[in-house]
This record gives sequence, C-alpha cells and structure tokens, in this order.
Amino acid sequence: MISNYNCIEKELNNISVMDTTLRDGEQNPFCTMYDNEKIEIAKMLEKLNVDIIEAGFAASKGNIEVMKEIASKIKKPYLCGLARATKQDIDATYDAFKKYDKRIVHIFVPTSDVQNDAKLKKSEDELIEMAASAVRYAAKYFQIIEFTPEDSVRSKFSTLTKMCKAVISEGAEVINIADTVGYAMPQEFGQLVKNIKQVVKQESDTVKVSAHCHNDYGMATANTYYAIQNGAGQVETTIWGIGERAGNCSLEQIIALSLRKPRTFDTQIDSTKLYEAAKLVSRATGIKSDFAPIVGKSAFSHKSGIHQHAVVNDVNSYEAVNAKDFGRKSELIMGPCSGYHGVISKAQELGYTIDKTVAANIIIKMSNMVRQKIKREFNDNDIRFMLEVIHKS
Repeated sequence: MISNYNCIEKELNNISVMDTTLRDGEQNPFCTMYDNEKIEIAKMLEKLNVDIIEAGFAASKGNIEVMKEIASKIKKPYLCGLARATKQDIDATYDAFKKYDKRIVHIFVPTSDVQNDAKLKKSEDELIEMAASAVRYAAKYFQIIEFTPEDSVRSKFSTLTKMCKAVISEGAEVINIADTVGYAMPQEFGQLVKNIKQVVKQESDTVKVSAHCHNDYGMATANTYYAIQNGAGQVETTIWGIGERAGNCSLEQIIALSLRKPRTFDTQIDSTKLYEAAKLVSRATGIKSDFAPIVGKSAFSHKSGIHQHAVVNDVNSYEAVNAKDFGRKSELIMGPCSGYHGVISKAQELGYTIDKTVAANIIIKMSNMVRQKIKREFNDNDIRFMLEVIHKS
C-alpha cells in the first residue's frame, strides 16, 4: 500500500518530523503534564507544522482519553499512538483515533538480547512472529504502521534484518531505528541506518526509515543528523529534548541544523514558532535549561565586552545561528564583563545617548555591586535607573 504520507514526502523532498513530546517526553520522571496542557501543546505542534504528533501510549488508560480529545482538536498532522505488539494495545490506539482519518499506530518489540531477556524471554523466531502478527492485525485499521525494533543499536543485525523483512511483508510502512538507551556514536549509528535502508529498499521502494535517538551520552542530535545523512526519511524528536532519562533528540536543534548553510535537508517546520512552543512546554513541565541551544535563555545573549563590541557591528561575528529564524532576538546583557561599546549600545536601546566616560562609570558601579555581593545580574530596569541617576547628577 502506497499512502499519501510517503508520496507527500517525495514531492517535498524533505525529512518528516514526528514529535513525541507528549509520549516519550512525558515519560521523563519529571515531565508529567495535565491533560489540558497536552491539548495546548498538541495545538502548538500543529502550528509548528510537525508531520506527526505521537500523542500517547496505549498501555495507559489515561493516555487513551487525552488521545481522543487531541483527535477532536487537531486537523492537519498525522496522529500516532505507541502500542505493544498486542491486540489490546492496537485496539485501544484505534479506539482513540477512529474518528481521525490520518492515524498511525507505532508498534514495538524488543530485539536486543538484554531487553528480551529482561522482559519477554522469547526466541528470535517467537519475537519475529510476534512482530509480524501484530502488524498484520493493525493493517486492518491503520493506513500507516510504524514498527520499532526496540534497542536496535544493541541488537544483532541478523535479527533486525529478519524482523524488518517480516513486518514490511505484513504492511509496515515505517521502520524506526531506535537508540533506546542512547548508546550509539554518530558514525556507527549512521552506518546502521544506511545498512537498514539497504535492507528495506530490497523489500519496498516506499517504506521509509526513521531515527529515534536518546541522549544518555549526549549524542542524540548528532546521531539523528548522521541518520539523515545516511538515508533516514523521518526523525523523532521532542521540544527541549525531554524524554526518558537524559532525554531525546531536540526538535529545535535538529531544525537549526536543517537551516545551517550549506543546507543538506529540509523540513516543513515553522522555526519561528519554536521558542513559543518551548516556553509552553516549559510552563507545563517546569523543565528548562538556560544554556540550551536555540531556546535557552542565554542562547543569543552576550555579556563580554569583546563580544558585545563585535556584535554591535555585526551580529554574525558571534552568532552562527540566526535568532530571527527562531522568533528570537540578540540581546546585550550588562555586567562587570561588559565594555563601553556594549553599554553605549544598551543605553541607545533604552533611549539614552551617553559617551565612553558615562559607560565606564556604569561598568564600575556594576563591578562594585558584584564585589560587595549586592547584585550579580542587571536587567534593563537596573541600567535605566543608573542612567537616570547619572542624568540627574
């Protein structure tokens, strides 16, 4: 079966994005979200133009109810639900999305010895039959079936090959290569995706390969990028990179790489809304990192005098990423490390014209306040107050 989903990708020649903030993201121990927050995030993901929203996991009855609610509020993207290779989970996912035309079920079966021994204790043949029969059953209800050999990176390649062939023959249209425990390094993950792509192509020209990377070694975004360069047609991401343990590939980081010149891949994501989306997820989960690329508080901020001097003249001098592409702007942050060029520019931004002498006095005031442990951060109101005091004197 050739779906519109795969045809659209070829016409646009881009990488599809499945966002799993609402599923894998919420599985982080500290990222539980209320149902109303999930619905708002789903609406935001639709505004971002994500291709697929993975809205929940069928094993949780609570998830099923909010998945139904999301399906009633969303129109454009595909909606996906994660399911174990059981009729119960597949039926529950269908029940959640049965009134929504663009539905996907995402079935997984553990394929590494360590995961199989810990959870299922089945033979290789039993695992393959389990996967194939689940996909066969799901094909009655779903236009698109995604299949994940869980812990792909630590699995025998022969097992992956047999399982991929079996599920493709039963109707799977997406094979997701999962670095479930964030173990892979970029080159080896890229090679694995390339090898699986060759196996998949022998079976079907329409089945795509996806990449789902965790961040336990800090390699999730790099591994995802290498997957794209080696033939992956879909990536699975979360906002802020939240997810199990150390998280997943960050949506905003992979989109930043898509815009990096020379461009090597494209997506349909509206990058200008990513900062707004990040703030929404942060409010819901309480999770944020001031130092995160793209959406972190300090990502486009400059405090050092040398940096400020250069940025005032040409923002590209210290910013390789364009802040405007992500709905943000560059900011000069005042402090003891600032130079007079930065202070003069900040004063102009606030509506004041000052010279080097006044700028130097402000730097001295800030330095003294830090040294005396009175204040360590200075916002625009603080600088405005100093300027007013100097102006009146």
